[in-house]
Amino acid sequence: MKISAKLLAIIFCSLCLYACGGPSIAYKKNVNSLIVAENFNTAEKKIQKNRGKYGKNGILLYYLDLALIQQHAKKYHDSDRNFTKAQGIAEELINTNLTEGISSLVLNDYSIPYQGEDYEIALTFYFRAMNFLMRNNLEEALVEARKAVFYLDYVREHSKDGYDEPFVQFFSSLLFEEEGNLSSARIARQNAKNAYAKQRYPKNITSMPVPENAGELGEIIFFHLNGLSAMKVSKSSQIGWGEASGIAVSEGQLDTSLTSYNRALNAGLYPSSVVISLPFYRAVKYEIKQSEIIVDEDVYSTKLVSNISKTSISEFKKKETEIFAKTITRIVLKYVIASETGKAIEASTGSETWGDIAKISALMLGAATERADTRHWGTLPSEIRMSNVFLPPGKHDVKVLFKDRNNNIIKEHTFKNIKVKQGKRTYLIHRTGG
Repeated sequence: MKISAKLLAIIFCSLCLYACGGPSIAYKKNVNSLIVAENFNTAEKKIQKNRGKYGKNGILLYYLDLALIQQHAKKYHDSDRNFTKAQGIAEELINTNLTEGISSLVLNDYSIPYQGEDYEIALTFYFRAMNFLMRNNLEEALVEARKAVFYLDYVREHSKDGYDEPFVQFFSSLLFEEEGNLSSARIARQNAKNAYAKQRYPKNITSMPVPENAGELGEIIFFHLNGLSAMKVSKSSQIGWGEASGIAVSEGQLDTSLTSYNRALNAGLYPSSVVISLPFYRAVKYEIKQSEIIVDEDVYSTKLVSNISKTSISEFKKKETEIFAKTITRIVLKYVIASETGKAIEASTGSETWGDIAKISALMLGAATERADTRHWGTLPSEIRMSNVFLPPGKHDVKVLFKDRNNNIIKEHTFKNIKVKQGKRTYLIHRTGG
């Protein structure tokens, strides 16, 4: 009976780990529906109420989701406080080697903290800077721009492909220009051009025509955050046991253990194939495809400056092979552990029955804890669009039209009495969900 109790305890603990895998698809869709409705206050309460669903290892995502929604709700102080927490967690995790964690290899990737993707962390600097700009604090916004450039320099040097985030570099150059730091602005703008070129954006993406009398005018820069970012979900498939074992061996995770396991396989104690669960990105459809701003009856179209959904998918594809190999290795190891557990129990008890019970229990644990890691910053927009306009000093109404691909107006929004100062930039931001 003691053995049985121990096995039940192991099962219970492992199932608890499984249950703390992060927010469900249903929860994410519910939050997304609130974003589409632009009901950001309710979305904020929803996220706060469901903090426990993120789990200890998903706490970074909790603060990212909450901070972004608070910005959309114009709660800029609260948003900045939570972005600060998120950046602190991310910085700590950057300095921690998690990729080789034994727990993730044996259980699943949910057993290690979510570190954030490079582009996700880079975007936190943009959003924090916008929080400051919305409160007319250029000085603190510049701090975030400098931090962004420093972080992206680090990423370029340490990533396999030298990844850079073009939009954040471009945005940082705008702030450096406003500060009068033309050297830093020039470097950031060039980095943006290089990164945009790698992602096959139009060559003139960073060009911003300046009128001859710009010194007499002020400038409005409008950011349209549109759509819902691609959602990371899981899919299951079968793979032959022989192929799975071969992949695990090639990864250097199995050696002598494989021999004993193959004996068990040949004896018919294990299936000829196994089911694996892998993550992939699914694009989320949205109706709004373009936007334009109208000031004093003049119309200015926005241009796409960041395709976040495309970035998330392309960055994931770079890791796809590694994720596949790691998943296969983990499954094989779980089967090996099941086999070795059964043998150990049988040897200690002298009972073949207890050995079989232990083996079956270990296999159940392996199945229960195997889960694709679908964690990602789910409240991000699918894209960021931008437009700028030079205007005489004074107060102006800025009307924004949001249109579908056929140029039909879906919705509109008006910024009332926007103050424009000579020689200064005024930043505006609006989020649509689809």
